[in-house]
Amino acid sequence: MSCTFRGERLFTWYYAFVLMGCYAVGELGHFIIGIISKPISQELHFGEKGCVTNSSEIESQVEKLQKCSGMNFTMCHAAEHQNKTYCRWDYTGSGIEYQILAGPSFIAIFTVMGIVIGVLGDKYNRVRLLTVCMLLYSTMALLSGFSNSYWQLIIFRLGFGAGEAGCTPLTASIVADKFSKESRGLAMSIFNWGIYFGYGLAFAVGNYVTEANILGQGWRWSYYVTAIPGFL
Repeated sequence: MSCTFRGERLFTWYYAFVLMGCYAVGELGHFIIGIISKPISQELHFGEKGCVTNSSEIESQVEKLQKCSGMNFTMCHAAEHQNKTYCRWDYTGSGIEYQILAGPSFIAIFTVMGIVIGVLGDKYNRVRLLTVCMLLYSTMALLSGFSNSYWQLIIFRLGFGAGEAGCTPLTASIVADKFSKESRGLAMSIFNWGIYFGYGLAFAVGNYVTEANILGQGWRWSYYVTAIPGFL
């Protein structure tokens, strides 16, 4: 006799955790731009410029000095500590171009494709469609790491939004297919953990992987790491 929980076989609950993992990877790629926007903007040259700390090595010392943020151009270049300039004028990872990248470029395609994929899910195999969606947004995350311009990043984020748009409508349908009505609420709750895991991972990956500066590629490895789970 197979083991059960709330009337469902244990293997059936495996689906809920796999779906949660898919959602977590999608949300990781969704939110990570907010964590690594500054190093991306400084390398690809977009957004607003302002006064930023010159080196992470003196970040703790700067806390005891006058903050770089808020300084004008002249003050920024004049700020010194122990005969070293601790501020520089550079891209800050903010401004209208960043806002377009983080918001409209994702939301515009996400909202439309969510409906399109939902309709497709009513006609075709939902598990296969979800697999295609996950491969799409994982590929877009990987390509984002190879971006050499702002507009390339926009295009890849549009593609990412199109892929992630399938998560919720397809998952809701899969849960309805696999679980009895007595268990669907819990299954959807497990799936929804994905947003919190994804958001938390975005902070960890965006900060620590970028700071590790693997092979001298900084923020690019944050996207590579984001993409890897989707291909496993």
